[in-house]
Amino acid sequence: MLASGATAQRRTGGGGGDGWYTNPVAAGDYPDPSIIRIGRDYWATATSSEWAPEFPLLHSRDLVNWEIVGAVFQQRPAWSVGSYWAPEISRHRGRIYIYYVARKKGGPLCVAVATAR
Repeated sequence: MLASGATAQRRTGGGGGDGWYTNPVAAGDYPDPSIIRIGRDYWATATSSEWAPEFPLLHSRDLVNWEIVGAVFQQRPAWSVGSYWAPEISRHRGRIYIYYVARKKGGPLCVAVATAR
């Protein structure tokens, strides 16, 4: 247990290569993150709610340094109107699945899935 006001650092292979790092503060808002490892790469996405692009796509090799490389959707799915939240990335038999919630045009919130190879 750390005393009140104390700070902690962790030893790891990520960061600057010297075995020590502090998690950088990333600009933006990334609630409900989901991360998957594919080979040496880590991919992440997060809730975007009403903001575009829907579900930003981030990439990292060390879980410390992240870069925005695109978005899950370049355009909103035609059936939806907003409330994009809680994406979850998974992989099965070489295919990527992203389960998410969005509001149906003129209707309720729905659970949907997007797929990619």
